[in-house]
Amino acid sequence: MKSGEIPNNFLNTSPEDTPPDKSEENAEKEKDLPSEILTHIAATYPFLNEEEYNSYMGKAVNIEPSNPIDEINEMVKLLNNPHAYFEKIDQNQDIEDVENEKRPEKFPSGEMIDDVLYMRIPSFAVDRDKLEQQLENIFLRYKDESTGLILDLRDNEGGHIIPARAFAQKHFIKEGIHKVGTNVQLRKEGGLKRVKVTAYPEEGEKYEKPIAILISGKTFSSAERFVAVMKSGTDCVTIGTETFGGSAHPIKHLIEYGGDKYVLGIPRWRFYLEGKEKPIEETKIKPDIYYDKEDIVDYAVKLIKEVAK
Repeated sequence: MKSGEIPNNFLNTSPEDTPPDKSEENAEKEKDLPSEILTHIAATYPFLNEEEYNSYMGKAVNIEPSNPIDEINEMVKLLNNPHAYFEKIDQNQDIEDVENEKRPEKFPSGEMIDDVLYMRIPSFAVDRDKLEQQLENIFLRYKDESTGLILDLRDNEGGHIIPARAFAQKHFIKEGIHKVGTNVQLRKEGGLKRVKVTAYPEEGEKYEKPIAILISGKTFSSAERFVAVMKSGTDCVTIGTETFGGSAHPIKHLIEYGGDKYVLGIPRWRFYLEGKEKPIEETKIKPDIYYDKEDIVDYAVKLIKEVAK
């Protein structure tokens, strides 16, 4: 893409304002595809201020790769956001197939370890109803006889936050409205919209025994949101290493070029943990207790039993 005028849409344009120009012939559209993608990024991604926007655009318009696909790849990488991606897909797929694509389903499991309930939650990217049911079944089966609870999210890369959040608010969140953080996104009419995220208790008896949450560099996206909810409204302790750091809700677009199909994902939200001045992509979630040894589960069990005495 040749250097030229930067799209003048900082904080005042939405994706609906910039539809593809269907009047252009295919050849011309392919030639200008990177420019169209750059305009779409500028209209979708919530740049936090003009300096961030100008810095990104200044780099993006000066990319000089060998072809449009490489150029788009570089544009996406420049966002430096783990929810931003550009991927080639099979010819027989469309955007609905990609959005509904099934990852290997990894459901929660639970067991008692020295009177402590250990729940491993490897993913939230599973059937929502089954996830909610299994979280409930495991917890209710063991909660009364347990002296404490360990929630292991070290391998959880996210998925559906709604059933996870409901589980937290039903069984763990204390009375009151608890500040979790802030979502930042572009308004359709222009400007940034800041939405406060809170946690509150739903009806039901609350678990008042010690809780430890295990986290790692793989803990990502909605799994981080779940940890943030738990941290805001319970006395849980986090153990492990800092999380990966990612907000949420990328908007997906199907792109066809040179006979191939691609999916472009651009984040619509930037999430700030409560009290932080930078988004979670930069701050991550730091553990209360740093621990990177293989016996972390045994360590957490011993810690809970000491607290429960």
